[in-house]
Amino acid sequence: MSKELYSDAGNGFNTVKEIDVVISDSTMTEVITMTTGDLPAGTYFIGYSFEYTLDTKDKLMTYRVGGTYGSLTEFNESVAAASVSLVKNRYYGFPKAHAGGPITLSMDFQVESGVVGELNFMDVFVSRLA
Repeated sequence: MSKELYSDAGNGFNTVKEIDVVISDSTMTEVITMTTGDLPAGTYFIGYSFEYTLDTKDKLMTYRVGGTYGSLTEFNESVAAASVSLVKNRYYGFPKAHAGGPITLSMDFQVESGVVGELNFMDVFVSRLA
């Protein structure tokens, strides 16, 4: 399902993107995963971004980040009743000292029972800082 659209391991930048993924399962399902090539030791920016649409306001979509530096902590997203749009987005990243070798980054998603969500686009990325 995941497609590596750009990889420049020589410069320490890797990304994988997904578009138009329907989430209708109320159990965690892996949607995207990336494993870089063998990276040199250094500091890397590890991150993800996604835009989603839910078919119902005030219902939850839950996600978690896994892989080499993922915490598997679950985060809840929803579209508030007062919101004009059913579309929301999220961007997050953090710097991490890496001893060298591959980095894996994955994301799992689920929705409340009876809710349908769509990940309009999403990407995970690793970029060398120093």
